[in-house]
Amino acid sequence: MTQIYENIKEKAKALFETHQFLNEPVTVTARALSVTEAIGNPEDDDYPIQKGKEKLMQADFKSSFGQAFTDHFGNFKGSVKDVLDRAHSHFPGFKKACLLEQKE
Repeated sequence: MTQIYENIKEKAKALFETHQFLNEPVTVTARALSVTEAIGNPEDDDYPIQKGKEKLMQADFKSSFGQAFTDHFGNFKGSVKDVLDRAHSHFPGFKKACLLEQKE
């Protein structure tokens, strides 16, 4: 699984370098959405967000937004390069959520 994230990271970095985005700011916030806001009204009741095990994080990059569920949530402000550099550090779930949320 680590190799998959490394491949994603390398491809994202190449794209961000091409478009000169590495030094652009990105903001990630953990926002507690209700289950209905996050996933609607599913018939099943075994989703981690329903049990309070995960939260939804949202990234704001150049006025575009992306969301990811994670069990290690928190807020982050920095550059795109900072996200790439920290993607596999202390709380891997949080860092991976930051990495995967990025989109133009």
